[in-house]
Amino acid sequence: MSVPPAAAALPPRTALVLSGGGARGAYEAGVVSQLYAQGEKFDVICGTSIGAINGAFIAQRPSADTLSAIWSTIQKVGVIKEIPSVESAQKVLANLQAAQSASTLKKIGDYFRAFADAWGLLPPSQFLTISGGLDPSPVIAFLKANLNFEELSLPLIFAATNLTHGASQVFYKFPDGWAGTDAFVQAESGAIALNGDSYAEAVRASGAIPIAFPPVAIPALPPAQAGSQYVDGGVANNTPIGQAVDAGAERITVIFMDPATDPPDHYPSGNLIQVASGCYAVMVQTILQADFDLALRTNTVAKAVGPASGKRVLELREIRPKAALPLTILDFDKQDLIDQAFALGVEDAKNPPAYQT
Repeated sequence: MSVPPAAAALPPRTALVLSGGGARGAYEAGVVSQLYAQGEKFDVICGTSIGAINGAFIAQRPSADTLSAIWSTIQKVGVIKEIPSVESAQKVLANLQAAQSASTLKKIGDYFRAFADAWGLLPPSQFLTISGGLDPSPVIAFLKANLNFEELSLPLIFAATNLTHGASQVFYKFPDGWAGTDAFVQAESGAIALNGDSYAEAVRASGAIPIAFPPVAIPALPPAQAGSQYVDGGVANNTPIGQAVDAGAERITVIFMDPATDPPDHYPSGNLIQVASGCYAVMVQTILQADFDLALRTNTVAKAVGPASGKRVLELREIRPKAALPLTILDFDKQDLIDQAFALGVEDAKNPPAYQT
């Protein structure tokens, strides 16, 4: 991938690109924390899904301690909180399954418990109106308490998926006087500038994993997008390498959640929420790999064409785990596994690979 002529006059910039992956974002956070601890700095922060959340915190407070403080206590946020109807449905299924192998007396009790739980369920027709199995209120409270638009000190770019219009939507905030803002807006047609009213909800929308969380209505949008419903940015654009390039970045670090070989064999396959999240995890990392490979192939073309084209070749670096991470996309309630993933990220960032073109 090469830098477009519109950005060619800008001074060289570094970008950090953070992908999606739910609770596995703990690994990503460990990598970023260690890079900052080693003195690395980034001019532009780009993210999608959990990468948008991690990115927002770093754009507010670019330091080695920012993400460590967040992820070391993330279990207390209570991200995994099922809506009442889902809880009731799971109790019904559990009691019916227990009744299959129980003694006669216990079987009667299990059936009675199943009927009692089923009594509180929604009518079947109303199940079709459920747009997410998890209650978003803990995430809403957490983001509102920790995100502050006025604290953004680095350029922040992230994507969410506009379900209403069926397209990826880019959101951004550049510091006043940022060189290249006009070029970015021109290159990213339809990109929306964040403000104090839209910031927290736009970040939440980028991480609203389909089926798990309901779509998000972002306030204070331009008229053309007003009333739109948004879900996880990874659905349409998991790795915003292109947005980093449009912001003038030449040196780009991309963090993966999966190893280059030996992909995870422990994606969840239980209830609908787990199955959906597992499918999402496979999809976003596949898109990420394809996007990174495309950038390298485009670099090859740019080098062959030469500087006469007015384009510059990117320097790209990928940091990824050596083996499958010990947690899945929805394991926000397993602090021990989150701590392990964070520690793995720290170790992998101590000797990061060289940039390649």
